Order: sequence, then C-alpha cells, then structure tokens
Amino acid sequence: TTLRSLMHIPSRFQFAKLSGKECQTRLASLQLADGRSLPCAVFTPTALRQRDKSPAVVFYHGGGHCIGSVKEYELFCAQLATQSNAIVVSVEYRLAPENPFPAAFDDALAAFLACKRNALQFNIDPTRIAVCGDSAGGNLAAAVCAHCPRNLRPTAAIFIYPVCGNRLSNSHERFGSGYLLEDGLMQRFFAAYSAKLGAAAVARDDRFA
Repeated sequence: TTLRSLMHIPSRFQFAKLSGKECQTRLASLQLADGRSLPCAVFTPTALRQRDKSPAVVFYHGGGHCIGSVKEYELFCAQLATQSNAIVVSVEYRLAPENPFPAAFDDALAAFLACKRNALQFNIDPTRIAVCGDSAGGNLAAAVCAHCPRNLRPTAAIFIYPVCGNRLSNSHERFGSGYLLEDGLMQRFFAAYSAKLGAAAVARDDRFA
C-alpha cells in the first residue's frame, strides 16, 4: 500500500464553496534562483484585483511531506485569501518518497524568495509577505522563517498544528490511534521523508524545524 493511498486529504476540510465572484484562482509558475520553475496556484480576492501591491501569504500544504497537493487545498486557500484579504500563493513543492529531505525545504525556501524577488509579477507588496502552512506545511513555514536571510524574512507567520522536530510527545501515545492521523502513519511519513540522510540526521537538522 502506498502512503498516498492511506489518507484522503479533501475529506479533512469542510468549507463552503465560493461563488467565484469573491476570489479568482489561476495557475502559475515561480521562477526559482537555481533556474527551475515550481508550479503554484494564486488566489486573489476580488476586492484586491484593482489594487496595486497587495499583501500576500505563501502557503505550504500538509500531508507528511509525502501526500497532498495544491489542488486538494484549493478551497482552503480560497477561503484564506478571502477572509484575510490577501493574495495567497499555494506552492506545489516536491514530495517524498520520490524526493526526500531536504527537497521540500529547498522548494519552500526558494518559493518564498521567488515571491519576494518577483512580487510585481503577482501584484504583491514585497514588504508584506507572510508564510502559512498546516502540519508538514507548518514545518516548512517554520523552517523558512528560520533560514531566510534576516533582511528578507516573512512579515508574519501562521503555523497550523505544525510538525516541529521529530520528538514524539505524550500526545502521540494518548491520541496515536483511533483518529484521522495515527502515530504509525506519521512514523511512515517521517521514514519516507528522511530516507536519503537517515532519521537521526534529519531529526538533528535545523532545516527540519
């Protein structure tokens, strides 16, 4: 059984669909400093469409660094954009096991810096760019904050139940089974993500936040 068959991300979220009048969505590419391009989706609230240099949020989806996608988080990001009145750039970073650590981190940091560097392309104010992520995406958002050059750091950060470090807490034992995300699956996610360098090395690496 593959990791991607073990969870169904869309069922995690129950958001009302937007009419399309409140938020415009388009697919785009971020041009990274190393010459690669990274797919993303850009969510622009209708209220900001005629406005220059809007605030923005760079979003990293959850899924244990192994599953999830921009498409599966479309409703969430549309709601985030509409309710925060900011442009949301949702990043399609590389996933394990095909691309183990530090691939997702490298993409997350490069994507944020690309948004800063190419802010005008997305009608973004480069001085008002936040990062946000849930679960593994929260891990990436925290790592971006820690490793961004001081003069380029995010204006704000929102971590939604982030995975920070690889120490298993008491809650893993207390709530490790019978819920949506179980302890065994989390360990499988981490094993896949850390396969290249090894679990002990990744757990000590500050790029893992």
